[in-house]
Amino acid sequence: MTYTKRRGSHVRHGLGLFESEDECTAQATSSVRPLVDKTNQLNATWNPTGFYTTAELREVITKGMDAIRNAQAALDQTTREIGVDFDKLNAASQSLFDVGARAIDYIAAATQADQQGLRLVNAPGLKAWLIGGLKKANDAMVASAFEECRKPWWGLALAGYVEACQALWGVVETVGGQVLAIGENTLKIGASLTELLSSKMVLLALGGAFVLWHFVGRTPRGEEHGA
Repeated sequence: MTYTKRRGSHVRHGLGLFESEDECTAQATSSVRPLVDKTNQLNATWNPTGFYTTAELREVITKGMDAIRNAQAALDQTTREIGVDFDKLNAASQSLFDVGARAIDYIAAATQADQQGLRLVNAPGLKAWLIGGLKKANDAMVASAFEECRKPWWGLALAGYVEACQALWGVVETVGGQVLAIGENTLKIGASLTELLSSKMVLLALGGAFVLWHFVGRTPRGEEHGA
């Protein structure tokens, strides 16, 4: 994500001083760069089979959503400030919401597979969901960092996001995907939730999404960060 505001203009940060927007852009980018590099490395080296046990699927989705939640909480805090670019922050927030909406499909598929007594879920798009979600979360953190520009609370938000990402990486490194046995049936995840479930199950899945997105909270790692 890049920023193209007027070169040499200034923005206020949390210490009541001013930084040039070029400096804020550099600071925001460098803060998140290790996470961007790790995401790119994961994309290049993680090559799962596309078949996952329901437990593996739930664990990846849960940890992935934890990272998304931390990025969203940083955006939430930033939007409380005066003079920020609300359009850019809201666009980043919508991107994260879209990632969360797709997570419903995976959680619902794991539930249905369990109900049908199936060991595996065929989810070839899980890697793309995870990598795409992390890229959007990284972009959200850059957007937040740029607007805050060295504001003290943001370092705590970054620490919470890093911690969530590290927990996710720890899970992903143990999930290589499963080998399908000859004649074994699996549940394949469709393009949308309605392809998977009855109307009753859709309601249950939406309830699960609410838990993922809201019950875990909207503040990084349970910390309230003041201005």
